[in-house]
Amino acid sequence: MAKIDYAYSLEIGEAIDAIQAQELYFDKILKDKRNFMCCDSNCGAKITCANMDKSYGEMKRIPHFKCIEDHSEQCQEVAPLKKGRKQSKQSDSEEQEITKQIMFGIERPENHYEKKSNVILGDKEKKDSDINGNGETNSNRKSNIFLVDSLVQYFIRGNTEKTLKSTKVIIKLGKKRNAYVYSLQSFFKEISSADIKKIKINNVYVYYGKARVKQNGQDGYIIEFADNFYDNDKKVVCYLKKEIIEECKLQRNTKENKVRNYLNSEINCYLLGNVVMGEKRIFINLKSLDHIAFSEKELESY
Repeated sequence: MAKIDYAYSLEIGEAIDAIQAQELYFDKILKDKRNFMCCDSNCGAKITCANMDKSYGEMKRIPHFKCIEDHSEQCQEVAPLKKGRKQSKQSDSEEQEITKQIMFGIERPENHYEKKSNVILGDKEKKDSDINGNGETNSNRKSNIFLVDSLVQYFIRGNTEKTLKSTKVIIKLGKKRNAYVYSLQSFFKEISSADIKKIKINNVYVYYGKARVKQNGQDGYIIEFADNFYDNDKKVVCYLKKEIIEECKLQRNTKENKVRNYLNSEINCYLLGNVVMGEKRIFINLKSLDHIAFSEKELESY
């Protein structure tokens, strides 16, 4: 069965990938993993999103689409894949110029918190608003996400598929501010191997490594990383303050419980923020509960 990168959501009327679908399910925007179809207007193949309804801690495999019906002969979504199978296979060390583009929003727009109605579109409406008819293909579609949990799923997949360099992340800082483009590989900084002297510390990156979560009295949590930055003896910490938790408008309790579940445990932690150099410590500053993720999956070296 051909790999499906994007499917058409009948609940929101857009083509999205499986990781974005899981984020929308987590945010209570999508409800049913079976409400997907092939993106091509000439194809009515029904699609389900496996693991969309699994929590980030439950999954053994990242979310992915499964086709539960055959694609039509005219389907252009699978035509490039069929053609690709006839051609010689690309070596593992080679990568396409750009394999995927991800739009990551540092701030959620105000209307993102409004409850969206989940109206199932009929087949005719779906075909009349044909995505391919608008000129979109997998090469120019972008996944729009706001959770570092989702970004970590792309990172894990890119690490496995050797596409970290060719997957582009567009970091949108705010409505009226600039956007910056990175590869997944350059945007994720492993603390033990990252040289703090070569990092633009005012920029935001995802910093990751083994860490331990501790309660900080009534003022939130402290996240202490096991490793220091390369060639640096200062401890790396993050203070997840009570104000940041209280500012979360979407699924606050669920997101805080995710942190609380790992109290006093060592876990792979991913934090999106900028670095501040202290006299005895290096601090990673968080702006949102959306910007923290944990994973029990160990990464292969890349």
